[in-house]
Amino acid sequence: MKRLKLDAGKLKIPMLFYTAILAAMVIHACHLTLACMRAGLPLRFSILLLLGGGALLFAVSDGTLAFLHFGDQKKYSLRCLNIVTYYAAQCMLAATILCFPV
Repeated sequence: MKRLKLDAGKLKIPMLFYTAILAAMVIHACHLTLACMRAGLPLRFSILLLLGGGALLFAVSDGTLAFLHFGDQKKYSLRCLNIVTYYAAQCMLAATILCFPV
């Protein structure tokens, strides 16, 4: 955290806990994506794009949010990146429900 110039203060332990949960979510989403690719599902490339991409965009969104709240940079471009990646990730993750057979 020192290398990234983030100062979490008293929130260091909850921040590390949330980071671990976020990393587990991204790993699980990528694992599920690979399992769908190996299983040969009809919409496997859509699943790859939506689930894998959505999980990665969500992690980028939370990373920029950490820089905004705990870093010394409060740039407008970071805020725009955060909002765009957050909404794109949410839409992509929500659209994955259309890819799986009932």
